[in-house]
Amino acid sequence: MTQTEISPRLSYVRLPTSPAHALQPSSAPLIPRPSTPSLPSAQPLPGLSVENLSSHEEPSPILSPSPEPAQILSSPPLGEMNGDMQMSRGEFADEIRPEELQSSEEASVGRLSSMSLMAAVTASGELSYLFRRQGPVIVLGVFKSSSNPGYRSFLIFRAAMRNKLLTAPGDDVGSISDDTKGVFVAEVCRVGRDPVYWVRREACFAVGALAKVVPEEVVTAILLPLFEDLCRDTVWHVRHSALFALPAILTRLSAERRRTLALDILLPLARDDVATVRAGVLEALAEVIHTFHEDPEGPPDELIRLFLGIREDDDPLKDQELRRSPSPEPSPPMSWSDFVASVTTPKDLDIYEDPSRPLVCAFNYPAVALTVGRDRWPELRDLYQRLSHNPSFKVRRTLAASLGEMAKIIGPKYAKQDLLPVWWSSACSEEGEVRLKAMECVEVFMAQLAPQDRTEAIRGLEGEIWSVLKGWRERSGVMSAMGALVKSDGVESEVLRRLLKKGLVDSVAAVREAAISSLPSFVSAWSSRPMLLEEFWRDLHRLGTSSSFRERTTFVACYQEIILSNPQHAMFFSDIVLGILSELSCDRIVDVRIRLARLLGIIQEKATDLPDSVSRTILHLAEQLMYDDSHDVRAFAEPVAKRWPPQARIKISSDISKSTANFSRPPPLAPDPS
Repeated sequence: MTQTEISPRLSYVRLPTSPAHALQPSSAPLIPRPSTPSLPSAQPLPGLSVENLSSHEEPSPILSPSPEPAQILSSPPLGEMNGDMQMSRGEFADEIRPEELQSSEEASVGRLSSMSLMAAVTASGELSYLFRRQGPVIVLGVFKSSSNPGYRSFLIFRAAMRNKLLTAPGDDVGSISDDTKGVFVAEVCRVGRDPVYWVRREACFAVGALAKVVPEEVVTAILLPLFEDLCRDTVWHVRHSALFALPAILTRLSAERRRTLALDILLPLARDDVATVRAGVLEALAEVIHTFHEDPEGPPDELIRLFLGIREDDDPLKDQELRRSPSPEPSPPMSWSDFVASVTTPKDLDIYEDPSRPLVCAFNYPAVALTVGRDRWPELRDLYQRLSHNPSFKVRRTLAASLGEMAKIIGPKYAKQDLLPVWWSSACSEEGEVRLKAMECVEVFMAQLAPQDRTEAIRGLEGEIWSVLKGWRERSGVMSAMGALVKSDGVESEVLRRLLKKGLVDSVAAVREAAISSLPSFVSAWSSRPMLLEEFWRDLHRLGTSSSFRERTTFVACYQEIILSNPQHAMFFSDIVLGILSELSCDRIVDVRIRLARLLGIIQEKATDLPDSVSRTILHLAEQLMYDDSHDVRAFAEPVAKRWPPQARIKISSDISKSTANFSRPPPLAPDPS
């Protein structure tokens, strides 16, 4: 029997120097140790047989462990692991020898890593991602360490790869096959009843991932009983992790079974002794409610009341402590996470008084509102209004960020009554982050308002609100929405024109660029309104004759954006525009001349059938700039003056041509094709 061969009774390993290096190669001498006790077995599923994987053949050398396999593990802190091992040993701790303790901890880490990898593979549908990031040596080296922790899982993955079970028939490397899913389910059921709590906690994530991909009968017959046991676990870490597998389980059940399970799990855990578990109920509650979005009866009223914070006075379980250990056990040593939870969370606060409740509810409001529908919005209104006046800016910031989606859900009528006041208060808030979120949703939110309400809101945006937008990101958010606003009904064109002018003369380049990007939409929307379009051109002409070089540069950038969107707009260059361009060719600021030279090249390349007057003016300006003192100006002007073909010109991407930050950084001079 070779050194790496598996023995039913005895295996030879290199003992690492500490539990933290359980998966690292070591130069310690080889000593015998008893093999790891087996876990409770689970019934194998049809398909790949688990028993057939327990071959005693020597593993392939290419699957040897990597020097750094532990980098992809999500194991708990060493102190927490040691504390749990003492918890698992109970009253027989003094009788366990050090080498047996080391073996047990190593095997537990292996089982934990197997659950983590199975959850990742199932969720992503492929091993190729892990193999691209870590390689087969590292991935399989996690399971095939010299001490054989998790060796059963290693055999499963090796056999699955050899038999191409990780790829469904007819697919490329991607989704896992049904046989592999069956093996995964059997292994999760086995490890899900592990004596070590942080192994069971990791198994919860694998249960949730598998519940999304296996057949419904497997969910109800195999995964559901395991999940219910995990939800009633004596260790709060496991109960907390099991909560996040609940939505995946519920989506695979019938309507009646879904309703029963949701109430049986969430209501007791909402009164758990541990505050972290109660907080987990709040975090998972909205996703659980959303699993009923296709149910004609909607979500259970008990869950809605739990979300709204309405206490159940007539609930017979109200005064009971529902989360107790099934049988009394000696108190284990407290781990660090238990200690932190005990000192940071008040014991007398229930789920209705949880400090995190306002923020969690604010974040989850769109999901709950979407599930219950706009007809039941009055039931949710009171809590929403209380949250909008919450002193925490994080709560108000979260509400402001979701205003657009909320308006889509509840419709114009309720948006005017309940959302528009929140938008006004958020837009005028003292906190910049709250104002930013309110401005980022302007386009979506305004589109959902009735025309008269939209008119009033945009009028306030141009007046009172613009004066309090101190951050450039806030003003940029407004300018980014201008292209959509100009196409909306019930918007005063004069108000939009004044608002656009404010963006074009802003002191921050990013705001000006956002305003410039909306100009093609203005030209298109106002093309049938000559008087309004004429006023628009006059506003641009004033920028070209301004004493500020920044505004003169913006003038050239505006026409460049308009021509790039539709080159035929160059045909309508008036004598005023051509005169301004001629003056800018002698501008004392080199950035203005660079931008002008670029514009001339774009016009000559993009626009066709230009009037003779426009063509002659462009050629004359290019010849003048070809002798400019700046090499950068000449680099753009010479191809225009010499009428080089497009393939010989300097290539300018649209992104670079729009950025005012690159005025003085053109490419090198292109060679003369002649």
